[in-house]
Amino acid sequence: MITGIIQARMGSRRLPGKMTRMLGNYPVIQWVLERARQAQMLDCLVLATTKLSEDDCLKDAASELGVASFRGDADDVLKRFVDAALQQETTVIVRICADNPFVAPSEIDRIIRLYLEEAPDYAFNHVPRLGNNYPDGLGAEVLSLGLLERIDASASGNEREHVTLHIWNHPEKFVIRTVQCPAAFADPSVKLDVDTAEDLALLNRFAQSLSLTSPPAEILAKARQSLS
Repeated sequence: MITGIIQARMGSRRLPGKMTRMLGNYPVIQWVLERARQAQMLDCLVLATTKLSEDDCLKDAASELGVASFRGDADDVLKRFVDAALQQETTVIVRICADNPFVAPSEIDRIIRLYLEEAPDYAFNHVPRLGNNYPDGLGAEVLSLGLLERIDASASGNEREHVTLHIWNHPEKFVIRTVQCPAAFADPSVKLDVDTAEDLALLNRFAQSLSLTSPPAEILAKARQSLS
């Protein structure tokens, strides 16, 4: 089974409450959930949030869209992620970051296909790295439950907060693969994730003209026009 897991919480340090802040016509969490669930290759989609009462609204948002939720550790994000995966009894995990409101279902599917075809330890296209020419924030990460459990056994410090950081800290231990971004929207200079109030303001320059089903080429065209 291939399970997409979206990690989200209201208690962001740099932008508290960002999941329910408006981006164009919808809150950030709705962008992520609606767009991720359009991916064809996912068998299941789960929101992994915390047990804190402030995150009740995120569970409610997922429920309204028919997306399952898992509630776990507020501080140890890696543990929360592992526990969510174990509950689903999944074999392949697709990590989708809730900071990426314009995540593209086509690009989630693209990286899953590469993972299934080439069988690396870890595959990604959510960030511009290894020359893939992707904008920051359109894709996802794919790994097995077995690898996630190995990371959980070895990770320490800030590797517990950033689920796959252990892989990037020790790339010599893993087979890592990515895929080339389609030419129609290849641009590693464009940042489409939301970390700060400034990021949200920049994306709000053009988000109103987009829909929850806008393809990546349209998103990139609007972003370039707005941010140039």
